[in-house]
Amino acid sequence: MKQIHFIHTSDWHIGFMQYNKTERYLDFFKAADDVVKKIIKIKPMFVLHTGDIFHNARPSPGTIRQVVRILNRLKKENIPLFIIRGNHDGKSAKILESGGNTISLLRELKLVNYIDDEIMTEEYHGISGVSILGVGFYPGNILNEKIETLLRNSPDFLSNNDYKIIAFHAYVQGQLADFHHISINQVSKLGVDYIAAGHYHIPWKNEKLKLFAPGSTETTSTNEWRRMDLKENICMYSSFYEIKSEYQDKWKNPQIIQHQVLVRPKAMLSLETDTIENLRQSIINELLDKKKIIAKYEPSLLKHNPMALVNILYSKNQDDLRMVDLSGLEKETGYLHININMLGEKDRIIISADTLKNQDIEEILRDISGLPEEELDDFLNESMTLLQIFRDIPISRDMNTELFTEITNILSSIDATNSGDDQPKIISFNNSPLKKEIQNDKDQMVEKKDNNLTKNKLEDYF
Repeated sequence: MKQIHFIHTSDWHIGFMQYNKTERYLDFFKAADDVVKKIIKIKPMFVLHTGDIFHNARPSPGTIRQVVRILNRLKKENIPLFIIRGNHDGKSAKILESGGNTISLLRELKLVNYIDDEIMTEEYHGISGVSILGVGFYPGNILNEKIETLLRNSPDFLSNNDYKIIAFHAYVQGQLADFHHISINQVSKLGVDYIAAGHYHIPWKNEKLKLFAPGSTETTSTNEWRRMDLKENICMYSSFYEIKSEYQDKWKNPQIIQHQVLVRPKAMLSLETDTIENLRQSIINELLDKKKIIAKYEPSLLKHNPMALVNILYSKNQDDLRMVDLSGLEKETGYLHININMLGEKDRIIISADTLKNQDIEEILRDISGLPEEELDDFLNESMTLLQIFRDIPISRDMNTELFTEITNILSSIDATNSGDDQPKIISFNNSPLKKEIQNDKDQMVEKKDNNLTKNKLEDYF
């Protein structure tokens, strides 16, 4: 009886110096290394990595050495690793122009099997009865076209008795509120034994479609802390999938085992108050209570200073919050990093708008903008572009605080003095410094040679 046994992991993001802290740089290495140590104990036939092994397309020599060290563990155990290109591993146009990305280097070192928009069969990789179609990251809706082209040019892929895998690095419909690179309808037509997705950093699956995304091995944004395996609003784990199946006239549905790896704990808490009196001490007390919860579930994690996200919901004048001294909280509580969001009533409305459709948001912006018709379209286009970057590219929220500030200003700043009445009026994006900054970045990204990058493809930059 033919059997299949492999591991699916994704989004290691090694090399990310989050919050400019060396501890976080090492966290990403340790999380991936711990995953590989567990994989070696499982002894699978192979490992499938669905992209973003690096955080930067041009990783430092130290970061490359970290990855080589991890992959050498698998090589010594004769466990092959197959990998596709994520958006952080390098854009396709740049790769073709410069002769390959860092994954190409790993392939030259015989540490990985790089599936670069192609189908790999036993003839190439030597694993009996396995065929893998892999497509790297592409912006917009290009992914489905790439997959269809590969299937059309290789009709034997779907007709043979191999265990057939399709791997891609993209958002699937249902992961985000109203944005995706490939739809559920498109996925349902693929007709393979396992669909491996990367890019989405929270473990996610659709068992009916045999579609699985293991999530990242560490979190690049506070948005990714909200996993199903939270312990009292504390994120302490990352995941990878172990997949087994056997052939009886056809391949059975995959048996999926989700394995967990301990990572630096991240606590989320909210404080709702109508007074700033003793606010600092209240935050400290809550943070210390979270450390007790960590000790209850995973006491070994206490040696790693936790991180925290603190949302302060203040029902009165938000300006009062600026009077509260919140400096030095990390040192006083033993936390590595603390994000503090001070939210007033209007901010709560903006937060809830995340669940709305694009069209609804546009209507809201149109209604409250107070802009003349000739400026309205530009304002809406720029605002929606920023919203999509902020929502769909989680890393932008942590790496670019100016971007966060600019979006907040655009969508929530009220220029009551200009309105002449009680109607809120959003400040136009046309005079924004960030608009000039983005335009400069777009100009620099336009290639002099003939390729598909244009000034209008802002998503290709991100």
